[in-house]
Amino acid sequence: MKVVLCIDGLGSGGAQRQIVLLAELLISSGHTVEFITYLDDNFYKEVTERLGINVVTVKWTNLFSRTYNFLLAVKQAKPDNVISFLDNPNLITELASLPFRKWGLIVSERTGKIGKISTRDKVRFHFHRLADVVVTNSYNLSHFVMNNAPWLKKKVHTIVNAVDFEKFRPMEVTPAKDVVKIVVAASYQRLKNPENLIKAIHFLKGQPVELYWYGNKMMKDGVPQNTSRYLDAESYVKTHGLEKVVFLDGPSREIPRLFNEASAVCLPSFYEGCPNVICEAMACGKPVLASNVCDNPRLVKEGVNGFLFDPNNVTSIADAIKKLMALSPVQVDKMSMENLAFAAAEFDKSVFLNKYLNLLKV
Repeated sequence: MKVVLCIDGLGSGGAQRQIVLLAELLISSGHTVEFITYLDDNFYKEVTERLGINVVTVKWTNLFSRTYNFLLAVKQAKPDNVISFLDNPNLITELASLPFRKWGLIVSERTGKIGKISTRDKVRFHFHRLADVVVTNSYNLSHFVMNNAPWLKKKVHTIVNAVDFEKFRPMEVTPAKDVVKIVVAASYQRLKNPENLIKAIHFLKGQPVELYWYGNKMMKDGVPQNTSRYLDAESYVKTHGLEKVVFLDGPSREIPRLFNEASAVCLPSFYEGCPNVICEAMACGKPVLASNVCDNPRLVKEGVNGFLFDPNNVTSIADAIKKLMALSPVQVDKMSMENLAFAAAEFDKSVFLNKYLNLLKV
């Protein structure tokens, strides 16, 4: 069976990590896989080359040519099934269904939603009528889609993220001494909320806590792209003399090791789907600090395997960090065991694969 996987690009983001893992699993189960993208970046080049996956990156000069060339590439690939991640690829693969198609089409909603539905999402959800299946990666997102687009109820399936337990697992590392080391692996876009977390570290200045942020800075030729907050975060750190306690870096290929070296892993986003960061931190047996939004309260139980906070409230974030700092070694070990058990039960990649296989058109 030939499965074409469609996404904007193969950068270092969470959706990209999941679609690459899905590609690996599909190949291991005997299927042929091809990627179609429109951004010329491949953080996973080593993986795609090792597995011999063809990556088609369409050429474009404007929105129309991007849409048309991507749509054409999907048709020319002659797939048995297409699986698409993220809003723009979803829309284009749905348009490729017209006037008719012979392949199965799964589109995936992966960005958490809060509050009222936007006009943009209303329009997108109508286009989902052209898909066979709409996969979400969180229960909160499934409810949002079905509540706001009841015509999709029979199409919606929840498949939470999978974790590669061979990569994300407890490791023997040298722990940080006399300091609480908080690690974040996320881009610097606004929704990830870097500024409020840095302000919370500033609030705790003088206490033994350090923040290490790794992720896409979303910069091009020194200019912020889209909703990047990297320059704002960097400026705040310099203005308030936090250079010795806040470290802002780009994407890393050493995330499993970095998580293991951390005292805790944090994700301060304003909203989320199923966050890779939380899932992978749990698989490493690390306490988690997370915003109290979307599916996060299902994953993180207050005082059991981590702490929750209001992402809009700097004091709330600082209080969660204080609770972490107050834990005894025994309490930390207990949290570690809770997270390892939860991860093993919830994020198994064979379950993830089988759920997708059951949805494919044979």
